[in-house]
Parts: sequence; C-alpha cells; structure tokens
Amino acid sequence: MIGYFRSLSPLQAPASVDPEDKLKLWQERILQTLFLVGGLFGLVFTLLFVASSFRNHTYAIFISAIGLMVISLTFFALRKLSYWVRSIVALAIIFVVANLVYFNSGWTGISILLLLLFSFLSTTLLYTTPSRIGLFLSLTTLLVWATLRFTNIVQGVGLAFTVNSLGIDLLIVLLTGITINLVIASIKSRYLEINSLNRSLREEKDTLTQKMDEQTSILERRVTQLKTAAEITKSISSIVDPQLLIRQVSDAVRERFALYYVGVFLIDPMKEFAVLQYGTGEAGRKMMANRHRLAVGGYSMIGWTTHTRKARIALDIGAEAVHFDNPLLPETRSELALPIATTANIYGAMTIQSEKQGAFDENDILVLQSIADNLAIALENNSSFEKTQKTLEEIRVLNKAFVQQAWGEALAVHGDLEAEFENSQLESGAGSTRSVQVPLYLRDEVIGQIDLEVVGDTLDAQQMEFLESISSQTSSALENARLIDESQRTASRQQKLNELSEQFSRALTIEDILKTAVQEFGHLPSVSEATISLLPPEETNLGKNNEKRGR
Repeated sequence: MIGYFRSLSPLQAPASVDPEDKLKLWQERILQTLFLVGGLFGLVFTLLFVASSFRNHTYAIFISAIGLMVISLTFFALRKLSYWVRSIVALAIIFVVANLVYFNSGWTGISILLLLLFSFLSTTLLYTTPSRIGLFLSLTTLLVWATLRFTNIVQGVGLAFTVNSLGIDLLIVLLTGITINLVIASIKSRYLEINSLNRSLREEKDTLTQKMDEQTSILERRVTQLKTAAEITKSISSIVDPQLLIRQVSDAVRERFALYYVGVFLIDPMKEFAVLQYGTGEAGRKMMANRHRLAVGGYSMIGWTTHTRKARIALDIGAEAVHFDNPLLPETRSELALPIATTANIYGAMTIQSEKQGAFDENDILVLQSIADNLAIALENNSSFEKTQKTLEEIRVLNKAFVQQAWGEALAVHGDLEAEFENSQLESGAGSTRSVQVPLYLRDEVIGQIDLEVVGDTLDAQQMEFLESISSQTSSALENARLIDESQRTASRQQKLNELSEQFSRALTIEDILKTAVQEFGHLPSVSEATISLLPPEETNLGKNNEKRGR
C-alpha cells in the first residue's frame, strides 16, 4: 500500500516511462501535478461554497467543485492509464472550468488566464500540432462568448465591455498566447532535438561499447590461445617418446580450446595411408582399436592435407566437398585439417573438430598450425635422435669389437700380461685383509683388472677416487703402449716388405724370385715349411669353376 501511494507522487516516474526520455518524464510529472492541484482546488471550493450553495439554493458552483475534485483525484489515482487519455482529460477540465467561470462571472482575468493556461498546457503536454489547436480553441472560445454577450443572446452576469476593450483583450490574448506558445514550442522542439541527438550518441556509444567488448573478447581469446600454444610447445620440447608426445598434445589442444575431437595421423612408411596414432575421447579409442586409416590424397580432408601439405578448413561439413563422414563423430559441424610437416618432410596431419558451425577462422589456423609445426619439429628431432642413438650404438658395438680384437691380438702376441707387487714395509699379520677389485676400462670395455689386498674393512672416498684415477690412467697408458707396439710391428712389416721388394728387384730369374719369397715365408714364427709352385692354365680354370660351385 505504501508503495502504491509512493508511486502516485509527481516526483516518482511510472514504470511505463523510459527513464532516458527526460521530456516524457517532465510531462508525466506536470500532468500528475495538475490532477493533484485540481483535486485540491475542488476540495477547497467545495468547502468554501457548501454553505452558501445550500443557503441560496445555487448548487452549480458546489456541484462543479465536487466534480472537479472527483475527476482530478480519480485520474490522479489512475496513473497507469494511457498518458494521452489523461492529458486530454486534464486539458478538458481546464477548458470546461474556464468556460464555467466565464459564464458565471463574465469577462474576468481568471477566465482569460484559464484559457491561456489551456493553450500553454496543450503545447507542453502534447506535441506541436495540438498546441496550435489549443491556441485556436482558446481564441475561438473568447470570440464566441464575446459575441454571445455583445448581442445579448446569452444573458449573464459580468462586466460590461465595449468593442474597443474586446479588441484590446483579444489582441493581448492573441499576442500573449502566440508568444508563449511559440517559446514553449521552440524550447520543446530544441529539447526534442537535443534528446534525439543524445539518444543517437547513446546508441553509438552502446554500439562502440559492444564492438569494444567483442574485440576485447576476441583479443582475450587470442591471448589465451597464444598462451596455450606456448605452453603446449614448451611441453613438446620436454617429451622424447613420440606416442606420449602425440597423446599429450592432442589432449591439451582439445581441453584448452574446448573442442569436440582432436586426432593425429602419421603417414605409413609406404606413403600410402595416414594412420590414426591417437584420437581423443571414446571415439578416438574405438578408431585406434579398429586401426583407422585414410588414404593419402583420398576422399577426406586428412588425405587432401597429407597430399598437398596445406591446411584445409570446413566451416560447414555439410557443404564441404572433401570430407570423410565418420559415424563415430556425429556432432561434428566444423573441421580443420592441419599438416604436420617440416620444410623437408611430411609426417602426417592433425584433425581438429568442433560441434559448432563456423567455429574456426584464419587466426585459429595460425595458432593451431604453429602447434602442428612444433609437433612436426619434435617428431623430426625424435627421429634424428633415434637415428643418432642407433648410429652411436653401432659405433659402440664396433668399438667394443675393435677393443676386444685389438687386445686379443696383443695378448696373442705377448701372452698373458700381468704384474704383481708386494708391500714389504707392511708387516705380516698387521690385521685382517679383504680383496678389492678395480676394473680397467677402455672406451667402456673392461680390458683388465686391478686386484688389491687391503688391510682393514673399508676404503674411504678419497682412496676409492684415487684408485679410479689410477685405473683410468693405467688404461690410457696401456692403450698408448699397445698402439705404439702395433705401430712398431706395422713398421717392421712394412720394412720387411720394402726389403722383399728390394730383393725382388735384384732377382734376375723366376727361380730366384720364388726362392726369395719362400725364404721370407719360412722366416715367419709359426711356419715350419713353405712351398711355392706355379700351376698350368687348365688347373687354374678348374680351380675357379670349383670355387664358383662352392659359392
């Protein structure tokens, strides 16, 4: 109830009026004030004329006052009625009261003021055209009443007037009405113009604000995408296992970019099919179980991308000419196929799908393509790393074989190589001893061992470090000695060959050459007897044929 009475206050704007329409707010307040003033005047006049009306049996003013009070307070209370209806009622009340006063009292200032007020308020409460009608109606009313009184058609109480006074009064009313009405209309028109301009500015401001919000949202989305891409790229550089790398990149892209599905295809060694290595969600699990693959250059976006090494975007898969309709992904509306390639090699492609139509744009391609490029670089690095590891393993195996062969030959030449030492300064029975073995490593291969009998239970860290240093230097020294010995033996063999060549050059006959060669063979330590013979041609051909059959 309190809220209802508060809503009737002229200071309160009704809910039906736009708060931004200041002119309408002022018109509504003026109108509500008029009804309140009219009700109060009606109440006052009712109280003033109630006694005289019953005493003189003249009830016209009394009834008019009650009518003014009732009508004004009724429309004051019915504020939810149409503004135009209430405005017409208010203007009609003023017009009727002005005529009643004129009819009762004649040509007085009150009736003229009421008619002028009627004209002014019609301009204020209504728009421009009704204001002119109000002024015309006021002047016409004055002329009609003046004519009726001047011709005595209607007899009434009032002040006598002449034609001159009537003309002067009409001129004053006309000038005053036109002037004030023009001023009010001008102010109102200017206000409407300013209000229209303000509304346009507000609309432009709202439009700019909306665009700024949209651009801010887009920028925030781009920043988030770039940040996500940077984080994914950072994680890519720290993962060596290709399968783990593909799985983590796919899951991160799907989660961070709020996508429907992400899958990674790699081209098989025959370059015929792109095989699904990992797909997100239940659909991806089923496709991997079915060994899902798409033909390179086939009727699919992945096939097209792996063949052309270009990105392909489908904002509406229903209108896409090249698209593989996957029953496991029924919600797909937009798809993006990105090549996983470096400058030299194409490894596969990444499919990125969304359940929203038109979900991707050129910026999305740039950001997501950077992730695919980094994935390609990581795969290439992993491939190079695997090749390097394989090469290093082959080198290690060859190095091991070389070390074993070289020291095997050294042992075959020199026999068992070992040296012993006994510390004579250490008294026998000085304490309990234990055996310590320190291996001799050469290029990660054990070529020997140092056996120590140590007094006491343990060796401290410094002693162990000292032993390891001795072991390392011993291994290096042994290898250097072996290389020197091998170089000397090689030089000796070369010298023998040089001497043999010199003897061959001095030999004059075939017999001398054969005798010189067989003598040199006989000088070898493991040779007890040597013979050299030349074979006839038929035996030589027979030996070659037998050799071919053996192969």
